[in-house]
Amino acid sequence: MKQQRLGWFQRLLKNRDVTALLAASAEGSVATEAALRQMVREINRRDIWEEPLDRLTYVVFDTETTGFDWRTDALIEIGAVRVENGQVREDQTFSSLIALEPGRRVPEVVRRITGLSEQELWRAPKVQDVLSRFMAFSSDAVLVAHHAGHDVNFLNVPLNQFYGIELPRRVVDTAQVARRLWPDTGEATLDYLIERMAIPPLTRHRALNDALLTARIWSVFLTLFTRKGLTRWGDFFTWMKTDVVIGDEY
Repeated sequence: MKQQRLGWFQRLLKNRDVTALLAASAEGSVATEAALRQMVREINRRDIWEEPLDRLTYVVFDTETTGFDWRTDALIEIGAVRVENGQVREDQTFSSLIALEPGRRVPEVVRRITGLSEQELWRAPKVQDVLSRFMAFSSDAVLVAHHAGHDVNFLNVPLNQFYGIELPRRVVDTAQVARRLWPDTGEATLDYLIERMAIPPLTRHRALNDALLTARIWSVFLTLFTRKGLTRWGDFFTWMKTDVVIGDEY
C-alpha cells in the first residue's frame, strides 16, 4: 500500500533512475511538482534516530554561484557525491552546470575563480531540470554540505519557484560540526580543514571537487564519532546541542 501511495514518480526517485526521471519530468511540471513534494514529505517524516551513523547514506553537495546573495544571485553549478558505509563513493557522483537566466552575467571574479565562461553556462541545462535530477540522486540520503546555509538558500529559491518545495530539513553542516569538534577552528573554512586533517587537496571552486573534499572530511568525522561512542544519528544530534568537546585527534 505504501508503494501505491508513493506513486510512479516516487518509485523512480527511490531507485535513482535518472534517465527515467528526466523522461517523466518531460510529462509536465504539475506531475513533477507533485512527486517532488511527496518525496520531501517522506524524507522529512523518516525516523533515523536509532540508525547507525556509519550505515546511513549521505549525499555531500556543493554549489557555485554568481555571488553570495541568494536573493539576487544565482546558481551556476551543482556537484555531489555519495557516502555509503562511511566511504566516499567517487564512482557515484552528480555534476552539472546550470544555464544563466536571460540577461544575467557572471562577474569577472567568479569567472576567474571557477574557470567557467558565460558561453559554457549559456549552453547548460535549465535549473529546473538540474534540480529534478539532483533531487533524484539524493532522494534516499541525508544531505551534507560545508557552510550549508549558503548552498541551501541558493537551492531553495529555484526549488520553491519551480516546484513549490524546499530541501529536506535534515542537512548536516560540516563547518558547524568542525567548530563543535574543535572550538579553535574559527570560521572552519574548507581549506583550513583539509590542511588540518591532512586531506589531499583538489582544485578548488568547482562544485564537484569541493563536494569531494567535504565528503572526505565527513568520512573522517564519521570515524571519529565512532571512536568517541557517537554511534547512532540520535547520539550525533544530541551531541551537536551540548557543550561536550570530543575532537582531540587533529
